[in-house]
Amino acid sequence: SFKSLIKLNIFELLIEARRFNGPVTGSKRTIKVRQNSLAARSGLARETVSRELHKLEDEGLLQLGREGITLDIEALEHKLDMMFRVPLGSLGPRGLGASVFNTVY
Repeated sequence: SFKSLIKLNIFELLIEARRFNGPVTGSKRTIKVRQNSLAARSGLARETVSRELHKLEDEGLLQLGREGITLDIEALEHKLDMMFRVPLGSLGPRGLGASVFNTVY
């Protein structure tokens, strides 16, 4: 479903941001990841990932650019919180915990 695609993309982006810790400005973090890499990890077509990323960009949750994808971490986590109805901040020091992994996968 549409919501599942958004959840999966947000989830993969947040994992990428936590794992590789790109440059941080406030709640913004730039990650260098290829759309085909996100697609392979999420099991989606690259075109689907691209379309969903552009939707998230239209919502102001991220910015696509040549240097990578600049994420608004707080805004993405808030959107995911609302979709899962689970406060990510309460799931441990890194924010993402087992209950979220179990819900998505």
